[in-house]
Amino acid sequence: MKKVFAAILLLAFPQILIAQTDEGYKQLFRDKITIEKSGTSIAAVFVDEKGTRFVNFGTLTKDAASEAANAKTVYEIGSITKLFVGVLLADAVKRGEVKLDAPISLYLPKTVKGPTFNGKEITLLDLATHTSALPRLPDNLAPKDNLDPYADYTALKLYDFLSGYKLTREIGSEYEYSNLGVGLLGHILSLRSKMPFEQLMMKRIFAPLGMNDTSLSLVSSRLTKHAQGYNAENKPTPIWTFDALAGAGAIRTTSADMAKFIAASVGIEKTPLAEAFTDARKMYRQGQNSQVKVGLCWNNADLFGTEVFWHGGGTYGFSSYIAIEPKQKRGAFLVNNAGQPTGSVFLESVAFNYLQPKFPIKKSEPARTEISLSKEILATYVGEYLVAEGLSIFITLEGSQLYGRATGQDRFELFSEKEDKFFAKVAGITIAFEKGNDGKVSQLKISQAGNDTPAKKIK
Repeated sequence: MKKVFAAILLLAFPQILIAQTDEGYKQLFRDKITIEKSGTSIAAVFVDEKGTRFVNFGTLTKDAASEAANAKTVYEIGSITKLFVGVLLADAVKRGEVKLDAPISLYLPKTVKGPTFNGKEITLLDLATHTSALPRLPDNLAPKDNLDPYADYTALKLYDFLSGYKLTREIGSEYEYSNLGVGLLGHILSLRSKMPFEQLMMKRIFAPLGMNDTSLSLVSSRLTKHAQGYNAENKPTPIWTFDALAGAGAIRTTSADMAKFIAASVGIEKTPLAEAFTDARKMYRQGQNSQVKVGLCWNNADLFGTEVFWHGGGTYGFSSYIAIEPKQKRGAFLVNNAGQPTGSVFLESVAFNYLQPKFPIKKSEPARTEISLSKEILATYVGEYLVAEGLSIFITLEGSQLYGRATGQDRFELFSEKEDKFFAKVAGITIAFEKGNDGKVSQLKISQAGNDTPAKKIK
């Protein structure tokens, strides 16, 4: 449920591509679906003070008789759910139900022993900013059905994990994206309100915003409006269900309802949640890299002079993205019924390009063919490659898998298509290694969005 690497390189090496018309967007969506075999539909909504603009392309399923997607089509939005939790948290603080700096032990059952480090406890703010030192997922997540990984993760399992987990670093010292952390935060807010999490969301967020087609569970009457999800191999995959960690990614909604969420979040529509939206966007901690800050689940950065807030979402069958610019009162939401690793990168590029045309839209590319290389050949590429001062690409090898990582970023897998050329299945990255006169690898060239950047091997 996360993207990391694309923005840092795209920000550094822009290539302008603007789609201003509905037909321009539809062509981009058509290319994404047909060239990359990425599901069957993409829904988009663009909101500003002049009005709301919906652009839909494709159908709900691959069935020849399937209905066309529209603004009322239901999609999973995965981790965009976390933004709703952030607003819910800000509202709970305003109500006096919780405090940001309060330890989680204050709100959990007395039988639960929350993890500590050097005597310090995790706070609600730590959870909301992904700085709790909790891992991305609990180690006792062992689903009965791997295609629906959160369905049977109960509160009791969550409590068992918390009581037995040992933190490995200082709380608040480092950003590490955690579905566990925000899922726990949603669970705590549910306990404090004395309402089931879905009821809490319905009463305090969905109803006040008029999001009547948004829910966490899926009743049979809405099933016919729900797009079929397709996995990374473009095969049908089941929808997800949640228990204790619903706050991590349980919401399913429509682009029509997300238009309401955007309008409320940027102040176009006046709602009882206006203060909560503003408070949720206050920045508290360093985010995934030096360019990014994080608030109550919102990410924030400067995009060529434009201050944007955003979040991506992904499940096995869906990819989604939302980006807003509160100062200009505008925003965009896009969703694709495909869970491909590169899905949210494309959606991100369209959303960011809408807010700031200097940001390039990622072009669709056909799938690449992998080849196998020996560990001996792969080992020759291991090392540190300097892109610019403060930015390096680190190449590592674990077993027979090569990995890349940029300074301050998560690592990504590299797959070989030639002996000296590799690609990542995220962010549209290609890396080619070059040898010096001595026959040893001397540098790499990283390519993304039509730009090639050399990096000299220094270690």
